Amino acid sequence: MKERVSRLISSFGELGIDALLVTKPQNVRYVTGFSGSTGACLVRKDGSGVFVTDPRYDVQAAEEVEGFQVVVTRDPALKEAGKRAADEGIGSLGIEGAHMTVLARKELAEVAPDARMVETDRVIEHVRSIKEESEIDLIRQAASIADAALEAVLPVIAEGVAELDIAIELEYQMRKLGGEKVGFDTIVASGPRAAMAHGVAGRRRLQPGDPVVMDFGCFYGGYTSDMTRTVFVGTPSPEMRRVYEVVLRAQTAACETLKAGMTGKEADAVARSIIEEAGYGDRFGHGLGHGVGLEVHEYPLVSSRNERPMHASSVVSVEPGIYLPGLGGVRIEDLVVIRPGGIENLTSSSKELICL
Repeated sequence: MKERVSRLISSFGELGIDALLVTKPQNVRYVTGFSGSTGACLVRKDGSGVFVTDPRYDVQAAEEVEGFQVVVTRDPALKEAGKRAADEGIGSLGIEGAHMTVLARKELAEVAPDARMVETDRVIEHVRSIKEESEIDLIRQAASIADAALEAVLPVIAEGVAELDIAIELEYQMRKLGGEKVGFDTIVASGPRAAMAHGVAGRRRLQPGDPVVMDFGCFYGGYTSDMTRTVFVGTPSPEMRRVYEVVLRAQTAACETLKAGMTGKEADAVARSIIEEAGYGDRFGHGLGHGVGLEVHEYPLVSSRNERPMHASSVVSVEPGIYLPGLGGVRIEDLVVIRPGGIENLTSSSKELICL
């Protein structure tokens, strides 16, 4: 935790703050180790800090929090942390502008009226985007669980089976194999519904020729995985087979090209150009990928919106897709670690066309 805090406070000078009030649960966990749902921490520019929580978490905080003074109070954690900042005479207090509500900011101003509130722009999230090897190990295990769950579920996929039943089985297998909880709402979209990039599982039953898009993951040690595979019930139509081949080429090319120093825009362009050349450019409506870690969507963005070079040890998804209204869609997604000369792929499930 000490190294994480050190990386964080190195930006305090540029931000013009004397301390940072951290309230987003994932960011609190990142800097303190606390995995509970209620807490706030005040990080001072000298690297010291105070973590505040309520009596429900006194034992847990004592066991998990590293490098911070633990304060247990019945008062709201945000208010108590603000009072401490006021008592210490902190002049410029950084707050997480993207995560603090208007009401919370008002309450904070009431207990620390003399502090100048400085909205920071996801400063911890940018630090989080470069993973430690211990974090990568946890994500690797989460990815391995998801791979094993898919292998166990493939025999279940057949004509007449409902999307919801497949999603439930995936989630059951991930929990059975050691996952703490699902990483996000499991996506199982079949037939024409596969044209919805985020088609959460419904009651539709599989029919012959259907594409079945499955996007799922699980948490392990607080870190999540994310993967997508598309399989077919019986024989796909000629167009859907072609779509699958195009998506696979695009995904493979992106994985083979991606490395530290590339911008998200450059990586996105590798896959997008292949899909555009095949005539499906307007049916690939999302970015190539995103960072994955304590949250399923975090920095860096692997899309045309990111013109910053990506760093080694970031973990990102690589997930091009093509979605055809009325027909269906295909997405193939791996979870990879960006390394200096390429990637380490954490997803091992086959990407060859599977007809069940």
